[in-house]
Amino acid sequence: MRPLRSRHRNRATGSASLLVLGVGLTALFLGFDWFWVVFAVGFAVVVPIVSILAGEDESETDEFPTPPSEPTTDDPLETLRRRYVAGELTEEQFERKLEAL
Repeated sequence: MRPLRSRHRNRATGSASLLVLGVGLTALFLGFDWFWVVFAVGFAVVVPIVSILAGEDESETDEFPTPPSEPTTDDPLETLRRRYVAGELTEEQFERKLEAL
């Protein structure tokens, strides 16, 4: 199970997206002519900034790890090194997984 702080951080971008969508649709249904600005600025500026500030990385695969293509009996450290060298893991992911081992 992931730490509580990490789970809340991962919800930040989703919450920002819902907020932008809600404000934009509300402006549309209330008849404001500038509703499209909310979508443009919200999804092009606000959501990416929230994602960066929350430290989210869309290339992270910790949530749904891919199963290995073939069963291995290698040492977990060696498997981790091999995945890093193959480019499957970023340096940040490698460091986190190394600490976990």
